[in-house]
Amino acid sequence: VSLLMNLLVTPGLYLAGINFMTKPQKNKLTRKIAVEINKVKKEIISFNESAKAIAPEEVSGRFARIKAIKSKSLEVFALREAKMKLNKLERALIKIDSNDFGICFICEKPIPFERIMVMPETTRCKGCENE
Repeated sequence: VSLLMNLLVTPGLYLAGINFMTKPQKNKLTRKIAVEINKVKKEIISFNESAKAIAPEEVSGRFARIKAIKSKSLEVFALREAKMKLNKLERALIKIDSNDFGICFICEKPIPFERIMVMPETTRCKGCENE
């Protein structure tokens, strides 16, 4: 009985479908996610500007044009990645109060709070991420 009581009152534990993230941890994470969302939104605006098509008259010379096209490809990729990250962060913010938030969707074990603070959009524990 005492082991069960310890499990029930230990912050940050997951037991029987209930995520025991403490209120201060949740508040800290909510602030972190909001900051990340604002940062990614600014990146998206910047990437949108730099990912616009290149007009032929903007670049002179064949090699300069090839270099510019490659650069644009990287910017388009970065824009796509930023949009996906924004989507995941917004989903994390919506799900933060659900019982399965912070639980690896593969092995169903809790994701350490420290990992969630570094990557709030993560849905996998480190072990399952590496597999």
